Amino acid sequence: MLSRSSPRILTCLAVALLIAGTALALNPDHKITQYSHRIRQVQRGIQPAFISVVKQTRDGYLWLGTQDGVIRFDGDRFSPVPALQEPSLRDVWARDIEEDRAGNIWMTADDYRMIRVSPQGVKVFSESDGLPTKEFSCVFMGPAGEIWACTGNGLVRFQGDQFATFQAPSPFATRPIAGCQAAGGKIWIGGGSSLESWDGTAFAPVSLRSVVGELAIRSLLCVGEDVWIGTGKGLVRVRGQQETLYTTKDGLADNVILTVAPGSGGAIWAGTRKGFSRIRSGDIESYDTSDGLSQNTVAALGEDSEGTLWVATKNGLDQFLDGSSTRYTHTEGLPGNNMGPVFADRRGVLWAGTLEGGLARFDGRLFVTVANLGSGKVTSLAESGGTLWAGTEHGLRRLQDGQPRESYGVEQGLPSSEIRSLFSDHNGTLWAGTRRGVAVFRDGRFFTPAVLAKELTGPVAAIGETQDGTILLALEHESLYLYKDGAVRKFEDTSSPGPRLRFQDVNSVYTDAEGVVWMGANGGGLGMWRNGKFSRFLMRDGLFDNEIYGLVPDGKDRLWMVCSNGFFWVNRSDLFQYAAGKVPKITSTPHTPLDGLRSQQGTAGVHPAGARTRDGRLWFSSTNSLLAFAPDSRNGTATPQVKVEEVTVNGSSMDTSRAIRLEPGTDSVALRYTVVTFLSPNRVTFRYMLEGHDKGWTDAGARREAFYTNLPPGKFRFRVAACSGTFPCKETTSALDFEILPHLYQRPWFIALCAALLVFLVWASHRVRVRQLRAQFVLVLTERSRIARELHDTLIQGFSGITMQMQAFANRLQLPADRQALGEIIRDAGICLQETRRSVAGLRAGTGPKAGLADAIADAARQLTQERGIKLKLHLDDGHQHLPADVKYNLLCIAQEAITNSIKHAGADTIEVTLACSSRALHLFVYDDGRGMAQPGNGANRNDDGHYGLIGMRERASQIGAEFEISSAPGQGTTVSVHVPASKEAPLASPVETVEAVP
Repeated sequence: MLSRSSPRILTCLAVALLIAGTALALNPDHKITQYSHRIRQVQRGIQPAFISVVKQTRDGYLWLGTQDGVIRFDGDRFSPVPALQEPSLRDVWARDIEEDRAGNIWMTADDYRMIRVSPQGVKVFSESDGLPTKEFSCVFMGPAGEIWACTGNGLVRFQGDQFATFQAPSPFATRPIAGCQAAGGKIWIGGGSSLESWDGTAFAPVSLRSVVGELAIRSLLCVGEDVWIGTGKGLVRVRGQQETLYTTKDGLADNVILTVAPGSGGAIWAGTRKGFSRIRSGDIESYDTSDGLSQNTVAALGEDSEGTLWVATKNGLDQFLDGSSTRYTHTEGLPGNNMGPVFADRRGVLWAGTLEGGLARFDGRLFVTVANLGSGKVTSLAESGGTLWAGTEHGLRRLQDGQPRESYGVEQGLPSSEIRSLFSDHNGTLWAGTRRGVAVFRDGRFFTPAVLAKELTGPVAAIGETQDGTILLALEHESLYLYKDGAVRKFEDTSSPGPRLRFQDVNSVYTDAEGVVWMGANGGGLGMWRNGKFSRFLMRDGLFDNEIYGLVPDGKDRLWMVCSNGFFWVNRSDLFQYAAGKVPKITSTPHTPLDGLRSQQGTAGVHPAGARTRDGRLWFSSTNSLLAFAPDSRNGTATPQVKVEEVTVNGSSMDTSRAIRLEPGTDSVALRYTVVTFLSPNRVTFRYMLEGHDKGWTDAGARREAFYTNLPPGKFRFRVAACSGTFPCKETTSALDFEILPHLYQRPWFIALCAALLVFLVWASHRVRVRQLRAQFVLVLTERSRIARELHDTLIQGFSGITMQMQAFANRLQLPADRQALGEIIRDAGICLQETRRSVAGLRAGTGPKAGLADAIADAARQLTQERGIKLKLHLDDGHQHLPADVKYNLLCIAQEAITNSIKHAGADTIEVTLACSSRALHLFVYDDGRGMAQPGNGANRNDDGHYGLIGMRERASQIGAEFEISSAPGQGTTVSVHVPASKEAPLASPVETVEAVP
């Protein structure tokens, strides 16, 4: 019985990584050692658990079955599968994983449970579902998309929600742990010593003639008509009736085969206890810990849709990538890894020299070492006269048809046998730079022109030529010299005023088709000599490195440079524009092979340090390998999917498969997104935008999470896009929509409801106030009526009786003087009685005088001055019919009081009453020519002998909002003035009549 604790199971179970319709692939012509290699271990986020199965699903994720549960990998982050987080499934150890065409994930566990993960949920199958057993040991998909599951004595086929059972007559000798369906429809299942086939009608045991003894089957793979069987004694290929056994004798890493998987180019990958192997066209290549594998026990392996090979070992997950660059070392035939010059001759043959093993020629796949070169250190290569010349530390060798011929040293005219540089000019003449000067090859010998022998005696690091035939000679740690027509001079920039600029320590020279001379220097950056003007470019100007060892064009107007930090390129147009002052900085683009999986350093002091072959590839010399690079290639054309993985609201994860409606008061929303890519995940950058909140895109860099706090209620759409150098920018195929519900007070109708409620409250308050005022008014009217009734029933009745008695008494008086005096008293009493009745009428009706104000004042004035011998003048406007009753009444009372005071106290001969109206106010004036007063004080505190006339007049004026004034002086009479301002409710009319009465 299989269990986690079984040591045999820990090393024997393997599952192939089957990727249908792979868009990208590893280059099968490359050796495994040429692939970039990365190890995913604990420090990169994976748990320290043994990985028994690796499967890529159609959404791009890698599903890994480990001892601690199923985890998912997107290239950047390992995370548990959300659907498997309930306690009974959290630690499930998946031994086999398959995906059907509907996107459902099927897996078998170490306890033989069969689990299906679908968008609808997780299903664990058992007998209660009608199945013959609850124990399943393997799962695989047939060509029609059906799922097949292995049991102890047969197969179960799942198609949708339907299943069919196919049982063998008797249980298998050992439980099958692997299965596959061949092209003819036959199904193969096996495990341990048991290997069975099923043709659709019956099971039949299969015997392998090529394997003697126990089979110990651990894996099966069907590819076309071939069935690959991993046994404990080698890898067997069955094709019809033919069997082929591959073992360590054929190059396999080990005979115990743990897993088998298909590879690109018809290759087969086989994982063993001692590494893994690739079988292709009969050739076998292996890779183990000595080559860099994390651990030798390979339990699962296979290629993904981006062309990455994944290898699961006990110590982690190894990744092998085939990028745009290819690395060549001694494993590809080079005589050494410390590279020297690299050169492409006119026939298209690539030559590579090393600094420790000699010279090699490339045959299209591997390098072949040139024998009998005479020296292991090759420093320069050049072609002249149709032959290849190789400079070494011990002299110069000429090669004919790839074989070394003559040797040249000091005896043949060279200043020194230590060759530093070689160059063939436009005439095909060979120039050789040595440690002690330069020499020219003519007529089978080298010679040094006299002027050069005198001026140039140091190491010549580089040689070049201008378009006009001038030879450029760069001395090591010194200046650059120009040689033409037997004369030599130092290179100086004379194109601009000021001190002449020298460019020293040049170690590479290249003249392009336009005649522009490019020069690379040790620490001096890049120099450009164009149209007689020299320009220098350094790191401060945007250059990637100041140490330039070689210059190579790529045919796309880009200049590639070999430097101390690897290789980079710059557009020539950028250099031209920067030199002309048209751009603030140049842009350098370094070549980093897939996240810098290998450190690179160009080789200094070799010529040339880079070359371009006819297929467009660039070849660069480095200190640990020869690098071939296709500058315009991309690792495939597939664009990975951008996904929103998780939405967390107030710390709780949300289900993104359904519409997301968030409760009011949501404080924080975190959205975790990713792009599933394994080529260069660290170089992926993101940008996102929340429609409904953000005004534009937010550049997030490499961050894979967006945070929002205090979002207002409303509907939002989250969009995210990813960009990288390995694939074009892409946005999420389906944006994530969610809605935050508003609080009650945030709903649109809430404001209208509040406004309506406010209007209602105002209206209700107004109604209550009106009722209160009406109640108060009723109380006032009641009190006025009571006062009027009391006055009528007491004072007026009594006063009337007294007046009648006095009239009766006056008729009995005999003396005329007494009768006259009493008559005056009776007349005054009548006036008072009339005033009292008028007051009572005002209290009852609330309207004051019924007649116009002018008539009322005129009547009162005449009654008061009649028979007094006082001259009365009236100037009264009769256009005040619309004045309020209280205003009329108080003005009349003020006029009566002022006239009475003039009669009683002023001794006036003339009284003049004026009532005038303007657009702004109503004016009442009462003037007399009496004796006047000294400092009347406007009547504020005047109470002559208990009379309160002035105080009363002021109080009445104040009641109607009028201004009251009194002006008087001894002997100059008195004037009482009242000014009533006009109001909007009661505008004053224009004067219509003036009444003037003189008794």
